Amino acid sequence: MQRFGVHVSIAGGVDKAPARAKALGCDAFQLFVSNPRSWKEPQISEKTAESFKAQLNELSLNPVTVHATYLPNLANPESIPHRKATDHIKLQYIAARDIGADYLVLHPGSHKDSGIENGIKQISSALLEITTEIPDGPIWLLENTAGGGNTIGRNAQELTELYNKCNLGKDKMGVCLDTCHAFASGIDIREQKAFSSFCSAIEKGMYKGAIKIIHLNDSLTDFDAGKDRHQHIGLGNIGETGIHNVLTSKYTKNLAIILETPISDGRGDEDNLASARKLSK
Repeated sequence: MQRFGVHVSIAGGVDKAPARAKALGCDAFQLFVSNPRSWKEPQISEKTAESFKAQLNELSLNPVTVHATYLPNLANPESIPHRKATDHIKLQYIAARDIGADYLVLHPGSHKDSGIENGIKQISSALLEITTEIPDGPIWLLENTAGGGNTIGRNAQELTELYNKCNLGKDKMGVCLDTCHAFASGIDIREQKAFSSFCSAIEKGMYKGAIKIIHLNDSLTDFDAGKDRHQHIGLGNIGETGIHNVLTSKYTKNLAIILETPISDGRGDEDNLASARKLSK
């Protein structure tokens, strides 16, 4: 059974997020644990973490996904920035564990002209270090990218290579599939066959059920544009038929569907949730 949700604000503290998610009509939700465009460390007290977890049980919200902040680049070939990125993601991972999150979604990063193989080596060394030190943390989810620049994870092959290099196994690593990113990277998910082929390739390279979360976003830019520009559900270049094909695929029927759509005067989270649920039928 699909569970629908959105990315929820943590203004005022992370423990405010569960009630906001429920008020929007979410079954599941995603959040940051600190400012996504800052190196500031997560500040979550034991009391806040306990309040957060208590609300999850009370409000029947699951799964809970933490999205890592944007600045750390684990694929960075330079030792000092790579160390800084690793240490920051480690703090994010600890915070995600402390609030009882199921998953931590990670943008793999950019190899900065050092080559995909080297970038994957850098990412895997960081994730192995963090997971070894914190074995009781959530499952890592590698998010596919829109394909711009030197980013890693634009197709099933790159995601699979990273998964295999990390060698953490299916209990500790999976995939978060973003529809806008897939479309932008040249995977025409408007066609159910193309979407199924992408999902099948991920499962063949990793394991059955490797895709844990769908980031359901329409695309403001054209197909194969290589740009990550989200649009309201059904109003972008993927369109209603494309979104319907994704939501009615056998690969998504039991997943959490998380929306990261814009919020504007014309349309908010509740309207996008309603559209997604309608198109899932």
